[in-house]
Amino acid sequence: MFVVEGLGLLQQAVDAGWSVEAVYLSPGASVDLDVDQYPLAPNVMERVASTESPQPVLAVLSMRATELPSETTFVIVADRLADPGNAGTIIRSAEASGAQGVVLTPGSVDPFNPKVVRASAGSLFRVPVVEATLESLSGFRRLGTSSHRGDLYTDRLPRSCRCRRRQRGPRSRRQRGHRSVDHHSARRAGRKPQRRHGRDGAVIRSRSPAQHCLR
Repeated sequence: MFVVEGLGLLQQAVDAGWSVEAVYLSPGASVDLDVDQYPLAPNVMERVASTESPQPVLAVLSMRATELPSETTFVIVADRLADPGNAGTIIRSAEASGAQGVVLTPGSVDPFNPKVVRASAGSLFRVPVVEATLESLSGFRRLGTSSHRGDLYTDRLPRSCRCRRRQRGPRSRRQRGHRSVDHHSARRAGRKPQRRHGRDGAVIRSRSPAQHCLR
């Protein structure tokens, strides 16, 4: 069994066919569900819930066996993912991207951790989440990424790209050929901060390295 906090998540679980064992309610709260409901005394929910400011509805749900669909073509695999917030976000992103399931390798966070359940925003109830090793995922074309390894994408840019020139380090303001504008000082003095304008009068905004590459 695992815990779900909040009426919104509880309703999504019920709509997805998950079995609710019991519901615990703060004073004044109610739910329109045909399940065992237990009203709690004042300030009790704050003691039993995992959040500092809990919602007035807490439910206990039964776990069920989950497996990937038989004709799975697109899954997201997280290798030894320990952070519950990141796990919930990945599950939510998997549903948004049309993935047919999420695989967590051994050593990852429990997908039914209360923080994972909250961060998934209900996607956990609709997207199958299973545990498997990388070696067992045969038959898939693997597209992997890591936040700790690999080369910077700017290393592969042409030498003429403006992004590569930016990697050489910032130039002084005199070298850039314009004056600095202290927006906070200007506002304190009652003056309107200056803006740089192009020939057509439009305000010139800075672009990210990726935007420069797409020009």
